[in-house]
Amino acid sequence: MTKCKRSWRGQFVGTALIIGCGLVAPEAAKLAQAAPTAISYKIVPGQSKFDISSHVSGIASHTRTMVTNSVNGVVGFTKTMQPTTVQLTVPAGSLQSNDGPSVERNQITKVTKAQIVEAGKYPNIVFKSTGFSPSSPVKGSFNGVVKGNLTLHGVTKPIAVPVRATVSGNTLHASGKITINQTTYGITLLSLMMGAVKVDNPVTLSFNIVAKK
Repeated sequence: MTKCKRSWRGQFVGTALIIGCGLVAPEAAKLAQAAPTAISYKIVPGQSKFDISSHVSGIASHTRTMVTNSVNGVVGFTKTMQPTTVQLTVPAGSLQSNDGPSVERNQITKVTKAQIVEAGKYPNIVFKSTGFSPSSPVKGSFNGVVKGNLTLHGVTKPIAVPVRATVSGNTLHASGKITINQTTYGITLLSLMMGAVKVDNPVTLSFNIVAKK
């Protein structure tokens, strides 16, 4: 009697597993078919731009901008312009000042690399996406927020960047900007002439990239 009960139970469990697998397999196949395929775009360094703008206050108040075309990375989007991944890498040592006479630009570039971003110690500025929040999906374009981790000056912090992206043929254009505080990333605020000239804490990071399939 006990043997029969065990046999019946074993058959029941086996049948349930078979039925369950039969139900799950088609659903899994549907999900796999429904999953959007990402299209990968490689950033073109010479045609892309990344810059850092800051305000210098004091006796020589002005806005200072450091810029580079050395932007590397990949961007992934589906055919319906839903982002899947964004990865950007900027060599900190490639940043150059574009303000004032050449002598002044060279001095600003030298000070920024050595004392602010410390390019020798922290060679790369890196952004890696972790999520996306589209706000107004339109065919052929993306307008929304890209969430991710920014590594600057050796410190990694989460940020959310408003981004606009469009695709034309095999080319993707994307732009965005965000304001951060230097001290959040362990950067010592630059002060010269006993405080008569100093760089404010907020800086604006902006990018304009061109990427190809």
